[in-house]
Amino acid sequence: MKSDISEILNGAIDMHMHVYPEFDSGHPLRYENLEHMRICRDAGMRGVVFKSHSFPTTLAADIVNEAVPGFHAFGSFTMNTYTGGFDPFAVEIALSTGAKSIWLPTTTSRNDASRGNVRASFLPILSKFKLENALYMLDEDGKLIPEIREVIALCKDYDTVLQTGHISAPERMAVAIEAHDQGFKKLVFSHPDSGSTKGTYEEIMEMARLGCYIELVVNGMMPNYQRVSTATFAKWIKDVGYQQILIDTDYFPTFDYLPSLPEMLRLLYGCLITQGVTKEELKHIASVNPAQLLNLPV
Repeated sequence: MKSDISEILNGAIDMHMHVYPEFDSGHPLRYENLEHMRICRDAGMRGVVFKSHSFPTTLAADIVNEAVPGFHAFGSFTMNTYTGGFDPFAVEIALSTGAKSIWLPTTTSRNDASRGNVRASFLPILSKFKLENALYMLDEDGKLIPEIREVIALCKDYDTVLQTGHISAPERMAVAIEAHDQGFKKLVFSHPDSGSTKGTYEEIMEMARLGCYIELVVNGMMPNYQRVSTATFAKWIKDVGYQQILIDTDYFPTFDYLPSLPEMLRLLYGCLITQGVTKEELKHIASVNPAQLLNLPV
């Protein structure tokens, strides 16, 4: 007989998995991409969304979909300096070629770059990156720049997910207000527990009120970070409402000490059950919410 947690994992979709190679193609791996996706499929998962800070992942997803029957990988695109920055043309090319999720700037956002997160250890050329070249989405009056309003409109037109990435709180709020005003309903507040975002409880509640999904990631509770407790995650689920929550891993392939992606999800599902989140709520979070965002049958 399958455990309750196995039943939750059955049909689950992880919308935030970094695909190899990510920055350093020479790093030792625990799992090759195809091997790892077969592990996910055999655990009962329905699919994943591949993310990269530095390249579009639609081709990687296509390779998986050919090689791993019974499983579905989806591509995405992140608006960093090295992928085109604030360029709606680049975003629309990604959307028209199959990207199912767009991330606003991550490592080259001003917010994240100011933390030193553009590291020359990844690529020697990044030693030339200057903070004044980092990406910031508000003009001198604190208004959202036109390019980002256009990106929101594109995501609405293509019915595609938009993730807030690593941008600052004022930028996130401006995006959420603009998305609300445009009637766009697929905005995700990316991992508010992360050091790259540092979302407050009050901000989470306001973003949710504006219609955003709130993403919880397993990586935040793993030994390498230990930045959030499962009790905190359980409170956010209760206060936001499980219909607006995503649980993802933010799996990073070059962290070769991590468990497999399904085991990371199993860990958080089990811990949340001990905190009073119900199996039914977790099943909705794991399967229904991402399927709706990705326009899949529920």
